[in-house]
Amino acid sequence: RDPTGADDGEKAAEQASVHRRLRSSSSEFIVGRDGIRASRIMDMTNTALESQGRDLPSAVLRYTAFDVDGKGGNPAGVVLDARGLDESDMQRIAAEVDFAETAFVLGTRGDGARRIRYFSPVAEVPFCGHATVATAVALAERGDADGDAIVFATAVGDIRIEVERTASGIHAAFTSVEPTVRALPDGDRDAILGLLSLTTK
Repeated sequence: RDPTGADDGEKAAEQASVHRRLRSSSSEFIVGRDGIRASRIMDMTNTALESQGRDLPSAVLRYTAFDVDGKGGNPAGVVLDARGLDESDMQRIAAEVDFAETAFVLGTRGDGARRIRYFSPVAEVPFCGHATVATAVALAERGDADGDAIVFATAVGDIRIEVERTASGIHAAFTSVEPTVRALPDGDRDAILGLLSLTTK
């Protein structure tokens, strides 16, 4: 399985596309085979933040990456302007969206790279390939991309997404982050083995 989350492996990670079509002018975004209203997700997000008297974030968008002709793929939530959100806000929104990951764009670095963070419904994760691709396409669709590439500043380093505009829509591609391997701390190993009723002896 590809470390970015694409079931089709390296080929899908290096040449992945996101398909999206706008069905009406009422902000009803249809993505892949089971689209839902973007406004529905916004309502859930707004409720969580209004209870604290906080400024509301931009819309939570839904995209499906690595699909084939609109079928299958990995869904991801995308918030294009999360500058007013703190970590607890982002975690709460990701839990409400309830996709594997939701990406939050936190502004632009001095060199133009977009600062981005990723949250699953239960915790922050350092990187998510399909959510990065979805975010790149969302930015490109809104004309918020310089040239043919967007660079994201992630916890695992800078990720460059190539963006191509074709007759069939906007496509994004990138090379997977080089995987790293490290020893599992003894405490973590023992805890995992304990959950499985196993020991090292």
